[in-house]
Amino acid sequence: MRGAIAKHEPGAPSLEDVASDLGVSARTLKRRLAARGVAYSSLLEEELRDKALLLLRSSDAAIPAIAERLGYSDVANFARAFRRWTGTTPAAYRRAGAPKSSGPK
Repeated sequence: MRGAIAKHEPGAPSLEDVASDLGVSARTLKRRLAARGVAYSSLLEEELRDKALLLLRSSDAAIPAIAERLGYSDVANFARAFRRWTGTTPAAYRRAGAPKSSGPK
């Protein structure tokens, strides 16, 4: 499921987009997720968080570019989401993070 979410860039795919990729209806996907006790919004948040962390650790891309790549309309929205996920700002996370590699995967 997360793989189907991850392959969509830029931004966050809708439930309908992911369901279509998986060859099921949106309603069927919702039922399957509910049976596992998982909400689509939670999976989407996890995927966005993981992508943000990876991009901040492994690339020199500017924070506004990362926000745009993740589908945020502006940097402030991305920063609020990032603080909710990690308790810190994207810039502070990057400063405290691991050494940069050659780029994101």
